[in-house]
Amino acid sequence: MTRPLNLDRSLEELEDDRWPAPSGDATRFVATAHALRRKPIGELTVEDMRLLIGQNEGLPHLLPPALEVLRLDPMAEGHMYESDLLAAVLTRSPETWSKSPGLGRELRLVVSDLSDLTPDLKREVERFLALQHAGGTALQVPRAQVGHCLRGLSYERSRARAASRDVRG
Repeated sequence: MTRPLNLDRSLEELEDDRWPAPSGDATRFVATAHALRRKPIGELTVEDMRLLIGQNEGLPHLLPPALEVLRLDPMAEGHMYESDLLAAVLTRSPETWSKSPGLGRELRLVVSDLSDLTPDLKREVERFLALQHAGGTALQVPRAQVGHCLRGLSYERSRARAASRDVRG
């Protein structure tokens, strides 16, 4: 990712959108989301990012650091289960990825080599890859296209690896 991240600012600062304090009868979840919007992005934990991304909050600012985490540890987990951050990122709407195709390509690289996934996570990876292959426009992709997409991705990875070997000498 080449875009610099402003990790010392909060979502409220970056979006110039300060939410009012939650009401006294707000749930813990709502109170937490409000508090996390005021926390500098660089101080957010995996769980914090998972929670905010799962609510579609601050995606342009949170997806880049979440992808940094996933590049290092695709199975990073918050408080729910192993790979819950990946699941939160993968399940964002197709519009998210069409607005940020570079982030979609980065996520594709993260998930392309994953194996031994749970059935649910495997299904989300396949759905995401099929959407990426279709240009991010399809909401439902037939299984035959998913297989075609995965075969195409393997071919793309093989070409990229061969090119990197050529560059290294």
